[in-house]
Amino acid sequence: MSSPIENATTTTENPALKRRYTHLFACVVLVLATAAVFSPVVNQGFSGWDDIRLVEAVWKPGWERAWALVTDIRLSHKAEFYYNPLSFLSLMADQGIGAHGERPNPVASKVFNLFFHLVNCLLVYYLLVIVTKNPAASFLGSLMFAMHPLQTATVAWIAERKNLLATMFYVSGLIVFIQTLRNTQYWRLIIIVLLFLCSLLSKPSAVVFPIVLAAAAITIDRRLLAKPPIWGCIVVCLVISVAWGLYVMSTEIVLPGMLPSPMYRPLIASGAIWFYLSKLVFPFDLAPIYPKWKIWPNLYLFIALLVASTSLLAATVYFSRRINRWALFGGFFFLLNLSLVTGLFPFGYINHSYVADHFIYLPMVGISIIIAVGTRAFLTRYGENSRYGRIFLAGMALWVTFLGALTFRQTHLWSNPSTVWQTALEKNPTSVAAFNNLGVLKLDKGDLDTAESMFLKAAELAPFLDSPQLNLGNVYLQRKDYKRAETAFKRAVKLETTASSAYVMLGRILRQQGKNQETFKLFEDVLQRNPNFAQVHNELGLSYYNDGKEEEAVKEFRKAIELAPFLPDPYYQYGAILLSRGHVDEAIALLEKSLKFSTRTETLNVLGAAYAHKGRFDAALLAFQRAFTLQPDFPGLRDNIANALMDNNRYTEAEQFCAGAAIQGKPCKEDTVSRFKR
Repeated sequence: MSSPIENATTTTENPALKRRYTHLFACVVLVLATAAVFSPVVNQGFSGWDDIRLVEAVWKPGWERAWALVTDIRLSHKAEFYYNPLSFLSLMADQGIGAHGERPNPVASKVFNLFFHLVNCLLVYYLLVIVTKNPAASFLGSLMFAMHPLQTATVAWIAERKNLLATMFYVSGLIVFIQTLRNTQYWRLIIIVLLFLCSLLSKPSAVVFPIVLAAAAITIDRRLLAKPPIWGCIVVCLVISVAWGLYVMSTEIVLPGMLPSPMYRPLIASGAIWFYLSKLVFPFDLAPIYPKWKIWPNLYLFIALLVASTSLLAATVYFSRRINRWALFGGFFFLLNLSLVTGLFPFGYINHSYVADHFIYLPMVGISIIIAVGTRAFLTRYGENSRYGRIFLAGMALWVTFLGALTFRQTHLWSNPSTVWQTALEKNPTSVAAFNNLGVLKLDKGDLDTAESMFLKAAELAPFLDSPQLNLGNVYLQRKDYKRAETAFKRAVKLETTASSAYVMLGRILRQQGKNQETFKLFEDVLQRNPNFAQVHNELGLSYYNDGKEEEAVKEFRKAIELAPFLPDPYYQYGAILLSRGHVDEAIALLEKSLKFSTRTETLNVLGAAYAHKGRFDAALLAFQRAFTLQPDFPGLRDNIANALMDNNRYTEAEQFCAGAAIQGKPCKEDTVSRFKR
């Protein structure tokens, strides 16, 4: 009978168990190292570009809004240019889990961005283990994917949740496909199609997936393509891909004058490929938005890059039989997944630049395959424990550590929106987006002069863009310079006839000046041309209400709710009218509906008044207190709280509350104070 020590020794020397412990150790180190490198992004706020817009599209989380996002094929509710409901649902989920206040929480979304990146790192490691069957090579390849500075933008930028999710489903589908090819368990092909659909529903760039599947089948054994289940799966995915691609192209928006000439696109594409390759090797001088290249003044350089690209591709094809098949697959994976964003095809981001760090996230998997295959080949030839093997592994470890240090430093670029856009302007002094976004930040802080200069520069660089004019109008509006504000908003409308917000601001200017008839005419003319502007219906209703035309106002508020069921304003305004008419229950229902979509001080204040009318004094007090946490100086709110406390027979607390308010120089009204004496 063997001793426990002998049993322990036998277990330790079990090759299968040893491999498991090796993989487990590699995964733990991979997760801990990656989490440490990217940890600074967790405590950072919204970037100020798309983040807030996208999170507000899912705020507040709820089943009704979730269903609307899933069924929003026409993109009428989402703040996006293509249908990607899984990205929005994931943002809604992490806001539902991590946001505990009355406002969206950037930390919640940052944490989940990092979580999905860690999942992708583990998937890449698993993929490399399948390809190389070498833990050391797989670990180094996955570390390159996990910790390269080019990945920072995707992890730190909440708007790139779609990239993280699409990669997760994409790589998972590829892993299942490779396992199916080797094990011939064809029932898994259904899972592959479902994973492909999930990837598409996260980001449409996954349309190249079926071609990658075909390349994987050829890499393993091209005879597999002759098997009906295999080619059938690829054909099904290809049909879905083509249909999805046509749909996305119909929704993609490229601003006039921004799309490069067809004759330049091959030059731009080759330049983009060499740009990414250079940044992979020398990841320095990274920028949130890179300058747009000027092709004509550098025509010979771009021609040389195109010739070099073509020559390298031709040489690879010619010597393909001498190159490791998985290394070839990795190169193909890289180029294919990069091809859609190299400038050959129109896409929205080309309005800003021809290249971006977040475009490399999924293609980096191909680079990781090449690195892992190359590492395995070297270690197979010289041995892991040989002098050359140890030197090689030490060198690779130092390089990955260096990359991690660069990434850690890069994460601080995203520490706050101002840092992001100031850095963008330093790297790219002609970036319209940087000027515009930095101007918005200055406007929010009340620095009107700086904001105006930023918007004027953005308008100069992009005279065809409406957003700088719209923002200029807001600057002038805060200065109460109504004439210049009106001019700016009119320019915005002229540049973008579907900019309903510009019409709304024009109407508000007229209303503030007491020009009610002109306000009616403006909104009525707009709605005659486009009756689907919910915000304009809402503003017209408000104008009617201010002019004493309640019935007309109610009609417009109802129309706004019908067109935009998640717009909180018409619920609030319609509810206030019903409360004034004594229809308290209906008013409460509408006000609570408004709060489901946005927590606002004025809505909570009116809701508190409605509860008080019903005699629900505890609910009234709670509503007033919630409003107080948002905006303590809201007119009449302190008196409402004090009265609600007394309605709940808490006179001492009410008196103490008003005494504290008086110390702050904001005393309660005499009518409120007089109740203490009763």
